[in-house]
Amino acid sequence: MSEGGPALVVLAAGLGTRFGGDKQTVPLGPGGATLLEYTIHDALATGFGRVVVIVRAEMRDAMLASLSKWLGGRVPFACAVQEREAARAKPWGTAHAVLAARFSVRESFAVANADDLYGREAFGEIAEFLRHESATVPTYALVGFPLRDTLSPVGAVNRGVCEVDRAGMLTRIVEHTGLTWDAAERDGLLDAPVSMNLWAFTTDVFAQLEEGFSRFRAQHAADESTEYLLPTAVQSFIESRRARVRVLPAAGKWCGVTHADDAPRVREEIAARVARGEYPRDLWA
Repeated sequence: MSEGGPALVVLAAGLGTRFGGDKQTVPLGPGGATLLEYTIHDALATGFGRVVVIVRAEMRDAMLASLSKWLGGRVPFACAVQEREAARAKPWGTAHAVLAARFSVRESFAVANADDLYGREAFGEIAEFLRHESATVPTYALVGFPLRDTLSPVGAVNRGVCEVDRAGMLTRIVEHTGLTWDAAERDGLLDAPVSMNLWAFTTDVFAQLEEGFSRFRAQHAADESTEYLLPTAVQSFIESRRARVRVLPAAGKWCGVTHADDAPRVREEIAARVARGEYPRDLWA
């Protein structure tokens, strides 16, 4: 890790299909801040020293203008574009999005979604892991949130459910689609740790993702609905013993938006945290 602290890579190139638009740019805080801003604010408070936001090409100029307004003079920042072929409507997926940061990141880094509020405690766990982790085999980390805390009351969600050994290492991550409270309770999954895409990586991951994406693209180039997803990529690293992943139990509470009707609940949660003094009303004042 560099002396300036780890980098934060925020995935903001998604289309927000279920939400109905770019949810990463929707104001949800009482002072008009977005979830992206809260994520960056929490990361900086725990020692992160660089911010790279992954965007679609058409978002780049507007995002750079926003980052300049919030972060100018605070930390180095950049936008990296997740390239998409003209014939393909959807981005290539979250693992491909992380690859877009490979020319902007030189230090160990965290990956986070732009539409999730993880809380300062979660970033503190990631920062602590990156400060002390050194191993011969690349060792990464994932914050595992209890599934019950990540379900939406207004619709089904998809979650990567983690299987963890006694040493706290990830053995398997399985994508479950269409999860509701009833379905999760029926399957005994409510307390299972799940991935909300809050990861810690060293730069070793870039070569691994590049190799994996080359294979993925060769197999799925004609299928526009298939994506190269970060949990799937990491699972392949574990199975081939090219990396290990420690699952860090979440110390704080997650909230986020999947569906448009999630927004009022998230606004209430952020307002409550502001009232408790966890965030200032005007985030960058």
